[in-house]
Amino acid sequence: MKHKKLIYISAIIFAAIFILCTIGSFILEYKVDQLAKDKGGIYYTDIDISILGRSVDLENFNLWSPASTDTIIKAESISMSDLSWWNLVINKKLKCNTITLNSALIDHSSYPVKKKKVINTIKAMSIDAIVIQNTNINYVDKNRNSLQVDNLNLKIEDIEITDSITLNTCHANEISFSVDAFNYIPYNKNYFYKTGSVDYNGDKSTLIIDDLNIAPQYTDVEWKTINPYKPSSLDWKVKKLNLDDIDIIKSIKNKSLDIESLTIDQGKLIVNIMKPSISCTDCYKPFIHQQLRELDIPVSVPAVSIKNCKVTLDIDGKNSQPLTVTFDEISGNMYNISNIPEKLQIAPKATANLNALFMNETPMDVDFSFDLDSDLYGYSYDASIKGMNMTYLNNIFDQSQPVAIENGKLQTLNFSVNGDNSKATGTMDLDYTGLKLVVLKNNGNKKKLATMILRLITKKDSDGHVTGNMESERINSKGIFHQWWITIIDGFKSTILE
Repeated sequence: MKHKKLIYISAIIFAAIFILCTIGSFILEYKVDQLAKDKGGIYYTDIDISILGRSVDLENFNLWSPASTDTIIKAESISMSDLSWWNLVINKKLKCNTITLNSALIDHSSYPVKKKKVINTIKAMSIDAIVIQNTNINYVDKNRNSLQVDNLNLKIEDIEITDSITLNTCHANEISFSVDAFNYIPYNKNYFYKTGSVDYNGDKSTLIIDDLNIAPQYTDVEWKTINPYKPSSLDWKVKKLNLDDIDIIKSIKNKSLDIESLTIDQGKLIVNIMKPSISCTDCYKPFIHQQLRELDIPVSVPAVSIKNCKVTLDIDGKNSQPLTVTFDEISGNMYNISNIPEKLQIAPKATANLNALFMNETPMDVDFSFDLDSDLYGYSYDASIKGMNMTYLNNIFDQSQPVAIENGKLQTLNFSVNGDNSKATGTMDLDYTGLKLVVLKNNGNKKKLATMILRLITKKDSDGHVTGNMESERINSKGIFHQWWITIIDGFKSTILE
């Protein structure tokens, strides 16, 4: 009898607890409904709160505000599991197992800036995982920079937020995410940034970016109008970018980029080297390694692997005719890309060893070195080229030059250059066969008598070996590609035409 009575009393107690929890769940659902109506801008088709199940589920959730500067969130469902009611009600701490946001759109704008009084009703959080699935994001910050993310899938594990909800008090052990596309457009800037799919694996600490593109926001005509002092521009596309051993959480908190290695696969860089429509004596364009040193974030990339890339230089050539110079099938390695002073004390130079095809047919090898610890931003490069048709050079000589190459084969070319923020100097050494020089009239036709005299008084005909010097002054309004280019042209003029 005692056992039956104990079972009976236990059943009554459990039934009472179940009834109270069910009633409590209905009351909570009613309170949330009333809160949504009082606050406004919150809508959902169904809510399910289970005190016993320690869960909250909202279906077809919408959060919006009549003010255009506020956040709009639309989600097919939002759910919380293993929610600690005691911590939430008594300690004002959100503690649960998983928060899942499914098939959502997050649309937020902070422009124009609107001051708001923020009241944190929740003082801390402890969440095993936040899961966001199939979510699109449209975001505009207070400076009118816009960000668009398509089909975000994100998982953050072991989140702890103490004291107040800020980035500094937020801690997480692991994060993984993927997106189908990413598009960032800085307001009133020259370039936009976009990608195809992006995938970060937290277990392996690898970030893979497909179809990266950094390109001008403007057409060529618009660019010249907006940037009359700096008409040169670039367009960089990369089929696949691999970042190895990168800790996303650490990078975000420290606002830094610290990775073990980077692989650039099938990159295409187009550099437009054009003459400015308005000359500017006060304009200054820093070299690329000066830009690296002056970045706002610390950067450390010990090794970069380059695979099957291409660089195209679009240049104002002879008689202001467009000239395209290409370096195809670029492969090789770069080392010590960093702007961290402690690292530069140990290794003060960035280096690169590259090989390519000049104009897609002539093999070349180049070694670069950049001084990262010097205010003169020195650099050097040594190059070797074999088997080039020398008539290519006619397109790059100045129109005032009366001498041209009629025929010739470059067997080997070696040049070495040292430069910095003031000038560049170097030497050029080449072997050639079948070289024939001609003197041109103003209309481009050959002067027969002058050509004959030229061949009599010079030794630069048929086969031979010549050396020359290279020199160019730093043009402050131009970047490093232009400096390299004019130095090499000076070397060709010195060895062939003088």
